[in-house]
Amino acid sequence: MMSSEKQSLQDEILGHQLDVTISDDDLWDVAVDGREVATRFCEAYDAWAAGVAESYRQGRVATAPALDE
Repeated sequence: MMSSEKQSLQDEILGHQLDVTISDDDLWDVAVDGREVATRFCEAYDAWAAGVAESYRQGRVATAPALDE
């Protein structure tokens, strides 16, 4: 049984932030960098996979190299 709190899973793919959450109607949503993917999913894995696919479609996020201090 799930708690009343909204379950959320976070991951980072190619520098993109994925946020997979379950809604009150037991469907899973995914957002990539805060932008929700329009499709809703029955399984968390399917939502996560759609987020990964969208991250790869967008490509790697350009980041500055780390500076050694």
